[in-house]
Amino acid sequence: MKYGAMTALAAVALVTAAMTPAGTAQAGQTQPEVQNLTIYVMADDMGLVGPDKLHHDSFIPSSFVLKAGEPVKITIVNYDDTTHSLTAPDLGVNIVVKPGKDVAGSDQVTPVETTFTFTPTKKGQFRWHCMFPCDTGSGKGMAMKPAFDGQDADGFMAGYIEVI
Repeated sequence: MKYGAMTALAAVALVTAAMTPAGTAQAGQTQPEVQNLTIYVMADDMGLVGPDKLHHDSFIPSSFVLKAGEPVKITIVNYDDTTHSLTAPDLGVNIVVKPGKDVAGSDQVTPVETTFTFTPTKKGQFRWHCMFPCDTGSGKGMAMKPAFDGQDADGFMAGYIEVI
C-alpha cells in the first residue's frame, strides 16, 4: 500500500512535536492542563522492522508518559486499513481505533483519526496491547506474538503508559 509522504521516521518527528501540553485558563481560574498526545498506527508495509527483518504493524510511539490528575486528549491516526485498539485494562482504557479507508481503485489508504479523552488517576506503569488480530500481511504476525510481559510484541502492538 502507498501512504503518500508519511514514513515511520516522519511519524516519530510528528509525535515528538505533538506531545506538548496545551490548556487555557482565564485570570483567577485554575484549569488543569490538557495533555495532547498523537499516536500513529503504521501498516505492516510501512511500519517498524522487527527482529525477523520484516516490517510490522506498529504504534508510534508505543510507550509514553502522562501526568496523573490531568486530562489527556489522545489522537490516534491510523494509516492501516484494519481496526486496532489501545487497551490498558489496569488503567481502565480501551480505545477502539477506527481503520483507515481504502481508496477505491488503488492500493492507497486514507488515514482516519480516533480521539479519546480521559484523566489518568492512578500513578504507575501500565501495559497496553492491541486486542484485535492484526499484522497478518504475508502471514507475518510478529507484532501479535506474546511478549515476556503479556499479549503482543512490545514496541509494535504493545507498550507502556507511565503515569507520573
